[in-house]
Formats: sequence, C-alpha cells, structure tokens
Amino acid sequence: MHEDSTGCVINVAYGDTAACGLPVSQGVPLPRGMMCPGDRLAVVAPGGEWRPAAGRPLAQWPDGSVRWLLVSFGAREAGTHRLVVNPDTVPTQPEVRLTQVDGRWIIDSDRLHMVVCEAGPGILGELVCDGVPRLEHPGDLCLSVDDASTRYEQKRTVQVIESSPLRVRLRVSGQLVEADGTCRLHYRLGIEIWAGWPAVRLDCHYFNLQRGVPSMTVRRIALDSAWRLAAQTHRHFIQRAYGVFNVSRHVFNPGRVAIVADFDRGAPSVEDPAMLLDDVDYPFYLNPPLVDTHDWLGVGDADRSVYLRIQDFLAARPNRLVSEGNRLSAELWPATAGTLDLPQGRSRCQAVFLAFPGSDMVGAGTAKLSNAPVQAPKGVAALLAALQHEGRAAVDPDWVAHCRAFRQEHALPTGRHFRIESNLRSLVRLDMPCTKFDVGDTDSHYNSSYAAINASKVPPLDGAPAVPRFFPQGRPTQTYLDLHEPVWTNNEYDVIHALAAELMRTGRCELWNTLRLSARHTIEVDFLHYSDHRWLHRATPAHSARHTTTGAYPSHFWTQGLLEYYCLSGDPDALEIALALGDKTLENFGDPELRAIHWGFNREIGWAVLLLACLVDVTGEARFRPLLDEMVDYLVG
Repeated sequence: MHEDSTGCVINVAYGDTAACGLPVSQGVPLPRGMMCPGDRLAVVAPGGEWRPAAGRPLAQWPDGSVRWLLVSFGAREAGTHRLVVNPDTVPTQPEVRLTQVDGRWIIDSDRLHMVVCEAGPGILGELVCDGVPRLEHPGDLCLSVDDASTRYEQKRTVQVIESSPLRVRLRVSGQLVEADGTCRLHYRLGIEIWAGWPAVRLDCHYFNLQRGVPSMTVRRIALDSAWRLAAQTHRHFIQRAYGVFNVSRHVFNPGRVAIVADFDRGAPSVEDPAMLLDDVDYPFYLNPPLVDTHDWLGVGDADRSVYLRIQDFLAARPNRLVSEGNRLSAELWPATAGTLDLPQGRSRCQAVFLAFPGSDMVGAGTAKLSNAPVQAPKGVAALLAALQHEGRAAVDPDWVAHCRAFRQEHALPTGRHFRIESNLRSLVRLDMPCTKFDVGDTDSHYNSSYAAINASKVPPLDGAPAVPRFFPQGRPTQTYLDLHEPVWTNNEYDVIHALAAELMRTGRCELWNTLRLSARHTIEVDFLHYSDHRWLHRATPAHSARHTTTGAYPSHFWTQGLLEYYCLSGDPDALEIALALGDKTLENFGDPELRAIHWGFNREIGWAVLLLACLVDVTGEARFRPLLDEMVDYLVG
C-alpha cells in the first residue's frame, strides 16, 4: 500500500445502502510517482468498509505516472472516502464485462445484457434485464429527427470510453438518415452501464454538420422506443398534488400520457388534465387542474415495466415524455414546441436514463411527498437518478492543494475569511435562462451598446417595433434595451475556470451543476463543430447574439476551464474542444495574413499564451510548444 494513499480523500454527498452502492465518478489529482496506469484501487468508506474502485488516467506526469485519475466506485454512505492505491486485498462485488465479437459489442453485468451493433437497423441488437428480453427487434430503440432515424443507418462506429469491472461506457457515432439515405443530423450516443444497477444511461448528442446549410429546420428530435410488453399496458407517473389536502399519489393510466417541460409552468406537468384520471371536484382556491408531476414516466404490463427520465428536463426546456401502447419516447425537441432552426455547427446533448425496476419498487396508493433530498430519491426515481453521477462528490480541498493541482496551493483556504467567502458564493451563482440552447450561458448585456452602434450585430427580437438607430443629442436611448436579442457571454474570460477553481478550493458539491452546465454549453453551443467558413470552423465565436453570429479569433478562445473540467469530470468532449481551440490558434498564427494582423503586444497573443500553456501543461502535446515558446520569447523580449 502506498504511503500517500491515506491523504487522498473524496467527500461523497450521499450514498445508497444497496450492495453495489451509489455510482460516484470523480477526477482526483495525484502526486508524481504515487500511481502508475494499471495499479489496483480501493476506497475506504467512513464506517471502515472497503469498497472496490476503478480508475481511468486522464493526465500523466512526464515520468508516466498518473497525474489526474477518474475514480469510480459505489458509495453506500455519505462522508469521506479514502483512496487506496495497490491495497493488500481488493474487495469484490458483481462486475460488468465488455467483449467484442464480429462488430458486436457485448456488455454483461449481473443485471443487464446488452449488444451494441456497428451495422444493421438498430444500435441495440439486444437488451435483456434480469434474464428477460426487453426489445423485440434491433430497431425498437432509435434516435430520430423528423423522418430520419438510426433505423435507416447502415453503419456506425463504436468507441470504448471506459471499461472496468465497475463501469462500461461506449460512444456510438453515426448519422440520422431518411429512408432514401439523406442525412439530416449527425449524432453521438453515449451508452453507460454500472455493475449492480438495472439502469442504462444514454447521452444523446446531435449535431448539424451539413455542408452548405446555414440552418436546418427541425420539427422533432427524440429517443423513441418500443418495448416487449403484453397487449394491455399502463403508464405510471406521480400526481404531486391530489385531493383537497394536496397529497401525492401514483397514477396508472391505460391510455396515452405526455409529461412536458415548457414555458407555461415552473414544474413538469401532465400535458392534458384528463390524463390524471382525477375526478375530484376541486375548490377554486386550490387552482385546479393539479397537473404537476415529476420528470419521469413509465410504461408496463402486469409483469414488467420500463421507465424513462431526461436530465435537465426543466433547465433545458422544452422537453417532453410521451407513451402510448408499448411505446415510450423522450422528446428532446417536441413537435408541440414548434419548429427549431438549428444553425450549422451547433449541437446539443442531454442524458436519458432507462430503468427496469422490480415490482417491489413500483408503488401505488396515496402518500405525502417524500422529504428526502431530490439528490437521493427512493424507488423508481432512485433507479433513474443512479447513473447521474455528476455532482455527488468532490475532492477534499486540502488534498488538491497538497498535489499543487492547477496552482490551488496558492488559493485562499476555504472558510478563512467570512466576507470574501460570502462574495465568492454570490459570484458563482449565475443567472442562466432555462432554455434549450441558452442554459449554461449568461446575458452579457452588451446589447445596450451594440444595438445602437451596429444594427447588424444585434438583431431585433421577433415582433419588436422599429426604432431609429440614432437619436438627436439629448434624447434617451434606453428604448433599445428590451428590443434586441441578448448578446451572450460565450465563456468570456473563462467563467468555466472560475467555477472549477472554486469547486477545487471549497469542495462544495453544489457547484457541480453550474460548472457542468457552463462547460457543456461551451462544448455544444458556443463551439462550432462545423462551418463552411474557414475561420469559424471548429472554433468559438466571440460574445454575440444567438451565440455564434460573429467572428472567432484567439483573444476569445479559452482552454483553462475546459481542461480543469476535463480533469474533474473525465468528460472526453471537454478535452476534444480544448485541443480543437489549440489547433485553431495554430492555424490562425500559421496564416501569414492573419499573423500579421494578430501579432503584437496585445490580447490576441496574451490569451493565446495562456491557452497554449494550459494545453502543454495538461496534455503534453508537443505540437503546441513551438508557438508558445515563440510568443513567450517575443513578450519577454
């Protein structure tokens, strides 16, 4: 056992008493030489129980030892879990295994059997839970955009993101095509299974990468599924307030049910009050109909059931869950929301969770709402939340400082100064709108100046009245403020870095969600995954209306926060975008005309130095070093 192992502590916010424990996934910094790739791991829980753990190296020291490690384990209790490298004995528990046979990737755990196919009409060739087949045909679970679907796709690629006895994570990449082979959108589908859990995580990521198409009109984007059930099915959901005393109850409806997150209500709600099967005559003061529900929906028969939940159901509106017969769909852009204009290069990813509970977990009757925190629900909701592991843990700040990770040894120790702590707490509360492509960003309020300076920079809001662009001297200009599109911040000055640094400094798990939303927004929306225009292609335009309606240049590229988020979360997309921004910087300064414009004692070089230095430090990629050295020599000289 390594002597430094006793100091590496992961603080877990909550656990689950199930034998496999609640999935926890957390990036951990390690001192040079403490661990080599392939070393065995375990964690010691607060009560002294030894738990198996798995690790995926994220960054390495020059000597090859692990610098950042993504640690995965199942937590059965909250509190400090101590990481142990090369323990004398490794505790055992049910495992998950991955094998590949002739283009078929087979995942087997103690609860699930799944086959992921590289070719054919369906991504999933088989899905079996507790020995019971759940899909009738390979195409019964598919990604769809309008009339295009993975059902018509002939070939796709599969990448292994992680494979350990505790956790298997694959990434499937392909195209959503129509019956005649016309491609509408590209996609990546993350598939994740943990040992011991009858649940699947599907990260649904769609992209507009179509050449020559500035914007694509879309009516509906969804994960559609048809399940192997008896002819008589029912839909299961919760009515949060039922009867004159507003207690919650389980509803089992044999008819069609839809649950929506839209802009009419502040909570998930049933689309049609008739779906509640509620015949109570409510008094006016209870504000009927009482349609509020939770963010999940199940379909089942007398013997088996399947449940579905969408991450960020409210935060990334609109969303919709709908079921009829044996079908169950997660609509990431509902047809009921109107058409979506998806700009070229834009993407969006939302996790969808499937769960296959036993009959003992599917309750009935009427009961008061649980007072348990939403992070640790019970029953069906617990299964659906199990694999949403972001934000369950944080590394102890003292250990981060001990490892000198991202210069945290110089940060103010948490709790040292009350007034500064109060200010910092308020600064990391971001006012983010709960809309599909805006959540994770903030309004820069630049529209108050840009709108008057240049009409083309900030388009007016739909339906806004025409106003003069210039006023006589002494006339007010405040009429501009609410008539034009907001100018979004687009991670200006790297708010992702500020959030990640505060998380490392304090170990406050509640910061995780804001950090995740901000980082994922930059990855999915601000970064153009494709553009017909060379200098926008695979770059992040500066702060602008509709996020990406202006130019892209090195003074508005930031990688520090993305790399910190990658090390804390293991999110491979964050590393991909950081490397792409580094390559775009090399391309900018490799072009003679642009180099002549950018080169000078200015912010184009200043921010580029930080961008390249962070990439060299974390990734060790040699291609970024020559330009970095040249810039530093120029600035110092």
